Amino acid sequence: LTFFMVYSSYCLFEKKHPLRFSFFSAISILVKPQSLAIFPIQLVNLVRNYKSQKYVIFLVPIFLIFFSLPFFLKDPIFGLFHLFEKSVNVYPYTSIFSYNFWSYAGWWANDSTKIFLFSYKVWGTIIYLFFLILILIPLLKRSSKRGFSIYFACSLTIFAFFLFLTRIHERYLYP
Repeated sequence: LTFFMVYSSYCLFEKKHPLRFSFFSAISILVKPQSLAIFPIQLVNLVRNYKSQKYVIFLVPIFLIFFSLPFFLKDPIFGLFHLFEKSVNVYPYTSIFSYNFWSYAGWWANDSTKIFLFSYKVWGTIIYLFFLILILIPLLKRSSKRGFSIYFACSLTIFAFFLFLTRIHERYLYP
């Protein structure tokens, strides 16, 4: 997982090879969907550095890999998405032995428990999106090339993903 995440980012950020990026990004998502944590950073880089008609074309290999898998002959279009949905719903708990924000609510606590109108799961998503926006702001500014590293932004998004979302296992911090 980590190799494909780093290599796809390297292909995009350093080598400026978006087709290779999209291929290895798709492989990293297939290995573990948690690699989607850095996809917003990669997408911002695509939007900022490539013309709109080109970055849409660069995302085509991701979709081709998803839809051409031989593993889902009965449902080749949505089979992978149904598998992702099923795997996400296996553990409807806050924290599965990971020392993150939700471990204070208790390990294996049901993430549908409500606090202040929303469930833990919704609160986790809101907090994660808030930090994702804070991480993306320097990247969206043109002057961010001087100080805020895109690799640091990827690391922060992975860390925010681990810290604030529910249904997190400690292995999600490996990247």
